[in-house]
Amino acid sequence: MQKIKTFFYILFFLSLKIYSQVEYKFDNSSEFPIYNEKNPGMNYLKQSKATEKEKSILFFGGFSEIDSVKVSNKEKILFNKNLWYSPQTGLSGVIIFDNNNNLKIEFFKETKVKINLQSGDLKKYKHVYITKKDEKYIVEFSNRLKFFG
Repeated sequence: MQKIKTFFYILFFLSLKIYSQVEYKFDNSSEFPIYNEKNPGMNYLKQSKATEKEKSILFFGGFSEIDSVKVSNKEKILFNKNLWYSPQTGLSGVIIFDNNNNLKIEFFKETKVKINLQSGDLKKYKHVYITKKDEKYIVEFSNRLKFFG
């Protein structure tokens, strides 16, 4: 009887992994960028007010105007509205946040999807990208600036 219970527990947890709506990726190919005003490739950090090590940037890509999202940390709600969409860039939203706090991201459409990002991961990466492909949300942590195109 115990073997049958164990089998069903394993099957249950495997099915959760298979049907999970969120996939996490970590790009460790570069170090956390330190702002240098002499480097013109870093001007976007100054323009977005994210030059400090404690600031990171959350990018949404591939969402539409009907996608609604709420982003909050332990202190306050950082963003709570519908996303937009730029066909030229594929970008749907940008948020600058303090990476010393956990982030809670909630999507509202047909179903509610919650994504919790831990400060331990956020402190290591300047950029966090969230995209949606089919019904799966992909969260990618990176220190490289990427384009959605």
